Amino acid sequence: MATLDGLVERAYMVSVEGLREICKTLTDGKIEYKVTCDDEETVAISYQDAPDDLNAISYTFPILRNLNFLPFGKQLPFGEDGLLVCLHICMRKPIREGLYFEGDELSGDFVEDWEKFWRPMEATFIKELECRNR
Repeated sequence: MATLDGLVERAYMVSVEGLREICKTLTDGKIEYKVTCDDEETVAISYQDAPDDLNAISYTFPILRNLNFLPFGKQLPFGEDGLLVCLHICMRKPIREGLYFEGDELSGDFVEDWEKFWRPMEATFIKELECRNR
């Protein structure tokens, strides 16, 4: 799991539209990511790895910058491509947590939730960055 133990941390800035595209590439027959953006302040990302959403995991992340508006009220036509989201472990807010069996009891495991959610997504971000830097 990502920890804050270094001098430099890696965070990812991506537009809501770009995030939707990345989540589409991560969605297959086993895993599904969904992006919801109902306002211009946060984006919600849901992850599920079962045929139903009974054990889905969801986080919100802040939209740090809206590029659709310039000073003096001028609006630009970027839409969701102009909403920049910051993805980092410290910026997440859990809104739905998974449940896991430990013996005969169900319990939450925030580390397991984050690992399942984040590893495929971060791998895709790194791959995208490497492709752009070639």
